[in-house]
Amino acid sequence: MKSLLTVGAVALSVFVLVQPAHAVDISNQDTEDRTVTVTEGGESSAVEIAAGETVESVCEKCVVSNEAGDKLELSGEQKAVIKDGKLMSAE
Repeated sequence: MKSLLTVGAVALSVFVLVQPAHAVDISNQDTEDRTVTVTEGGESSAVEIAAGETVESVCEKCVVSNEAGDKLELSGEQKAVIKDGKLMSAE
């Protein structure tokens, strides 16, 4: 019985470890490159996104802002879009 419980615990551990991380993606639908500021855990960094490109797994839970002053609180599998210079939620 102990070995069955051990096998079950190992299987559960492997299942949990191979789950994909939930992370925010940001797409730039504009025709020019854009820069956003990502703030997560008190740390801020600039993320450049080329025109027509998507940056995946930017953060797990963060605040994203752009040069125009738009600001979004995002987490998990949420997606943000930049269109016409505006930052907005894709969902």
